[in-house]
Amino acid sequence: MSRRSQRNNDTVGFGPYVNKVAKPRVARSLHLILSGAIELRAWLPISLSGVLLLAVSTPGSAAITSCALDGVYVASAAVDSPPTDQFLGSVVFTPPNVCSENSTGTASISGVLLQLHNPSPVPIHLTGVPYQVSPDNVVTITLSPDLIVLGMLGHHTTSVANTFVYTAAHSTSPAIRFSGVAIRLDQEIVAGPQGPEGPPGPQGPQGPAGATGATGPQGPAGPTGTTGAAGATGPQGPTGPTGATGAQGPQGPTGAQGPQGPAGSTGAPGPQGDTGPVGMTFQGDWQGSASYVTNDVVTHNGETWIALLANTNVEPTPANSTQWAKLAAKGDPGATGPEGPQGPAGATGATGAQGPAGPTGASGATGPQGPAGPTGATGAQGPAGPTGATGATGPQGPQGDPGPQGPAGPTGATGATGPQGPTGPSGQLIGGGTGGTQVAISGTQFLGPFEFGVSTTEANVQALFPVAGTVDRFEVFAEASPGGSASWTVTFRAANADSTLTCTISGSNTRCQDLTHTQTISAGDAIAVKVVPSGFLITGATPIHWRARFTTP
Repeated sequence: MSRRSQRNNDTVGFGPYVNKVAKPRVARSLHLILSGAIELRAWLPISLSGVLLLAVSTPGSAAITSCALDGVYVASAAVDSPPTDQFLGSVVFTPPNVCSENSTGTASISGVLLQLHNPSPVPIHLTGVPYQVSPDNVVTITLSPDLIVLGMLGHHTTSVANTFVYTAAHSTSPAIRFSGVAIRLDQEIVAGPQGPEGPPGPQGPQGPAGATGATGPQGPAGPTGTTGAAGATGPQGPTGPTGATGAQGPQGPTGAQGPQGPAGSTGAPGPQGDTGPVGMTFQGDWQGSASYVTNDVVTHNGETWIALLANTNVEPTPANSTQWAKLAAKGDPGATGPEGPQGPAGATGATGAQGPAGPTGASGATGPQGPAGPTGATGAQGPAGPTGATGATGPQGPQGDPGPQGPAGPTGATGATGPQGPTGPSGQLIGGGTGGTQVAISGTQFLGPFEFGVSTTEANVQALFPVAGTVDRFEVFAEASPGGSASWTVTFRAANADSTLTCTISGSNTRCQDLTHTQTISAGDAIAVKVVPSGFLITGATPIHWRARFTTP
């Protein structure tokens, strides 16, 4: 794949979309549908982080680099321009040649932009887009100097991530924001684990020796100049006869890396990998006369649907949920909530291993004129004259000027590298809520993580926590206040029991928090959040969301 940035003149890139399509609008709500079941609203980048926490699984202790994204990923995104602009397409990642920290790969992005007031999908095609993956799983994709996409890697089965989630950031006027998810498309044809390395191939023949040039006459010695940059290594001369063994010389510099040896024989195929996600085929607006097959994607009444079964003249609505699943919902404008409190700074990650020494830099510019050198040696002593009479002692002379600075002493040897410090605890955000469902105004109800929805039966929304740790900094947000004397008391639950993490939203408030208590979680515990309404008369139902900090030992 070419790594030069090249845009197709017949299509529209994200840069022109920002300047021509996304006119300044009031940001309303942002929706993302995962597998037709999980809905994330504009307040919930925190819930998205919760999804990642329970999905991230890196293979062993391998370092995360830009090589963690490789291959074709199916992408979906909701654009923050009212009410239902959406992007559907694919991203092809080409990792860098060297998988090191801060290395940069390139990506090609192809797809269509679906707009509510434009019946024709807008094609999008970008190539040569640079991307990086940091050691803490953060993905940075630079679409243009003023539009950068940030994301987090999802589940790993090998050294390559199966999924990642993302959101637009650093966009300038006019502002554009969007978020989405990408799933690796080639999971079902991924080979098994890498077979053992084949035996080395045979050594290639020795190349012919070049002719030795004539030795020129010795020129006079010139003045010593400044040290220049190291020149390129000359070609290997022919092997001379073996001379007598000389004295042990000093350690020479490390030679250049030799060429890559021929590939060994192919190892035995690995076991069949897990079945990957199914690809989607976009068919445009739904037509009653058209025939659709499984995984066809259509738009209808401002929403995006995916076919579960082959069908003809079956309208994609909730009533036909056995044949159609909603992929992206039509968002309703939500009230802008107050700005949340500043989250705590995450723990500093462990220092990475020392990288290899870089090449020798070019010689610096000639420095300024140094101070005058010391006075030359005193001439030979003349013959002694006759001894004169001793004169009277003169007055004490003035203090002489300080002598010139002596040369700097040699640099001392570098001390040994200290041992690697222990890795500190890692903190992550978890969260969830009701999705698009409202909490009732009477009766105890339960919420799960990942916007699973709300239920009067806790087991319907619980999720098993895969690792042990501690939960604290419990915060809750309602999309509308209870009003009057009504309230919601919200409690974090683990292993089917109430914890001390609890708070109450009452009156005109829409938020509450418990920053004092903590709850210990064991691996395999089921978690949920309990909501108990009080004092409601007739109305007051609204969606509710929660988040908290999870710290592993």
